[in-house]
Amino acid sequence: MARAKKKPVGEAEEAPKRRRQKALPADAMRGVRPVVAIVGRPNIGKSTLFNRLVGERIAIVEDVAGVTRDRHYADAVLGGRDVVLVDTGGFDPESTDPMREGITRHVELALREADVVVAMLDATVPLTPADRAAAELLRRGKARVVWVANKADDKNRAIGSLEHYELGMDELLPISALHGRGLPEMEDAIAAALPRPSSGQNDGAAYDETVPRVAIIGRPNAGKSSLTNRLLGEERQLVDARPGTTVDPIDTLLERADGRRYMLINTTGI
Repeated sequence: MARAKKKPVGEAEEAPKRRRQKALPADAMRGVRPVVAIVGRPNIGKSTLFNRLVGERIAIVEDVAGVTRDRHYADAVLGGRDVVLVDTGGFDPESTDPMREGITRHVELALREADVVVAMLDATVPLTPADRAAAELLRRGKARVVWVANKADDKNRAIGSLEHYELGMDELLPISALHGRGLPEMEDAIAAALPRPSSGQNDGAAYDETVPRVAIIGRPNAGKSSLTNRLLGEERQLVDARPGTTVDPIDTLLERADGRRYMLINTTGI
């Protein structure tokens, strides 16, 4: 596929033009399109990469750790393949913070769903214990892994990321999620790792977009996420005693035993 022209160091590249994608309810992708999950420690650029690949600002991005907590799902086209892309919270298994422990559980759930995992490292700093723990977790999983070193904004940073090969991966791709550098190569690697589409596979949406949409609203720490989880019968939303746990609205498909379906929209606290 065509490669973007190189820009001088420090000059941002234009985001590649993509067909407009959309956020998906959390359960809409099962059994339809392959799932690609982005994982890594906090504040490493996962949501920046997610938004760039989707072509829309779905996940909130801030220059502080811990902004993303719940899983985000969206349509994307990577290397010519229709996929469901999943953004996850920062993986920090050594933290004893209950919220961090909940994020780790959600990351592990995303790994079980994924066909391919994009494992993100930071090209600008040495490996951390969280990086090593994530590598060990991925070795035990069944999904194929594409390793990337983010923040490789220039050649020197890309070269500096080579020390991360001590984790034992076969290939590490230097990228810049912010500027778009190295993303065509990364997309090709993801497409090559995806399972082959089965005969007659339907790439359309796995849910009816006309189902009734039910928004759950209220002040912070009122129990909106707990209600969502109770209705779904599983831990789909992160719950913490502190207010402000949910920072993005999350859509989730609820299917009752009688066959009726609803789209639950869990919102941030008002």
